[in-house]
Amino acid sequence: MFAFRSLRPAVVVILLTVLALAGVLPRAAEPQTGGTLVLGLDQEPPTLDPHASPAAVTYQIIASVTECLLFKAPDDWLFAR
Repeated sequence: MFAFRSLRPAVVVILLTVLALAGVLPRAAEPQTGGTLVLGLDQEPPTLDPHASPAAVTYQIIASVTECLLFKAPDDWLFAR
């Protein structure tokens, strides 16, 4: 019985911590469609022509715009979305 009394404060603290965090932690939200995505870059691209600019910032912008235009099917065919 003595061992249980010494554990009681620890059990109470753990239980209160779990209950407090259960109300604070964010819950998973449903995905939303539409809206605006703002992307912050550290520099201005010299051009958006990927053949004329070796800058990494140009690649970041072009990749963000074109990454979802084509998809590869399991049979290795490319298709547009």
